[in-house]
Amino acid sequence: MSEAPRRRNACSNCRDHGHTINNCTHSSVQALMQEIQCAANYSIGFDHIAYIETWLGNLNAIQLRILAYQYNITIRSPPGQNLNVLDKRLFYIARLINATYTSQPRAAVDRQHARDSLSGEQVIAILETIEIWTSRNRNMIPITPMQTIYHQGSVIRENVRSIDNRRATNQRIIDRAQAEIAIAQARINELNNTRTILLVEWNIVEENLNQYVENMNIEPRKFDIDMVEDLSDDSASASDCPICYDSHTPEKLITTNCNHKFCSPCLVRSFDVLIATSSKHPTCAMCREPISKLTFNNNSVILMEMQEKYCKQKSNEIEVEVVEVVEEVTWYIDTLPDPVLV
Repeated sequence: MSEAPRRRNACSNCRDHGHTINNCTHSSVQALMQEIQCAANYSIGFDHIAYIETWLGNLNAIQLRILAYQYNITIRSPPGQNLNVLDKRLFYIARLINATYTSQPRAAVDRQHARDSLSGEQVIAILETIEIWTSRNRNMIPITPMQTIYHQGSVIRENVRSIDNRRATNQRIIDRAQAEIAIAQARINELNNTRTILLVEWNIVEENLNQYVENMNIEPRKFDIDMVEDLSDDSASASDCPICYDSHTPEKLITTNCNHKFCSPCLVRSFDVLIATSSKHPTCAMCREPISKLTFNNNSVILMEMQEKYCKQKSNEIEVEVVEVVEEVTWYIDTLPDPVLV
């Protein structure tokens, strides 16, 4: 008796013989792969795991098995236990969500950027479409712990993005404040350098002024004599000096308060000898009357020289001017802020 031909099993998907569902190449398999990828894109791009979970929950057992084989997902029951149909469905759905929703971090970031490029109205319209679709088709599986976990994860990711945005804004504020602080610090350093230079120059000026005042204090004593210049038109002729007996023009003669006239060289020599040898006040060489006034005939040069050299009043005026300058400079230095240590 001849042996009966062996019966070949048909594919559970396309019902063709010669292959099984795990290597089926029917067009419906490719269409199903494209649909699950589209659902994953919506879920990842809009942080909405309910869409992919609800879409998978509306598939039948054969479609879930096809997708599981495409993603190399197999069911391994615990020892001594057999999973029922609902447990198998939940297992397939959970593993497919893990394979499509969480295994593409780079793609998720890219889709998030694509979402940010959409307008607010487009984002709201897409989210409303997802909510309507999930509300109409959520009738085959209950809310699972995984859905709750991924929802919390989406909230956490949104909070992280918000924190990153605030951190970037705060960093820009900090950078701008640091730049302004650097400019202010440079300005403070410049002011400190300027103040240091002014203090150095002031010390030099103060030292010179003090030296000048000190030199004035140690100069030979001077006399209380008023020296005036006669600017009237002088048409008088030359006169002889009673000390040297030389004839001099009126511009070279100096008249005392007792109306005696002497030439400036003789009067200067007599003052120098008196300063060097005696502490007496100058007197007239002719009448011995104390000299209290000298009149110069249109000769301001000799007047200024003798006034600065022998007149006590002029020296006092110069000393007062020096003191005033010192006080003004001291007041200006005191108004400057103290140097800041950097």
